[in-house]
Amino acid sequence: MILTAFDRWLTETLDREGPFTMFLILFEEAPGTIVPVRSSYLHVIGPDLRFDELAALIPEEDAGWYALAVFAAKAQGTGQGAGGGPLPDEEARGRLVSLQQAVLRDRLTVRRGELFDRLGRRLELSLAPN
Repeated sequence: MILTAFDRWLTETLDREGPFTMFLILFEEAPGTIVPVRSSYLHVIGPDLRFDELAALIPEEDAGWYALAVFAAKAQGTGQGAGGGPLPDEEARGRLVSLQQAVLRDRLTVRRGELFDRLGRRLELSLAPN
């Protein structure tokens, strides 16, 4: 099995952070920019998810997508021995809305996460020269 950059990122993030919530924003390409078209989140508790499986979950109407931005977040641990872990759903929904708004205001917000193409390879988003 050939691992994609996404697969390696997921494994490395799990090894470093433990279980977490992953926010996803799907983009279409437009002249000189990318346009967010759909977003969601999921709780990652193990390394079983592969990029091809994730891509297969994207709705058919978004078949022409260009890039996928992913962001990892953990719950704040409270008390002794608390390890964080995935966010509670209510908090995850609120954070997703905030992230969507931030991306709409400034596409370079995706630099706070990781950006992957349709094959699970890393992408870089840069400013176009004026």
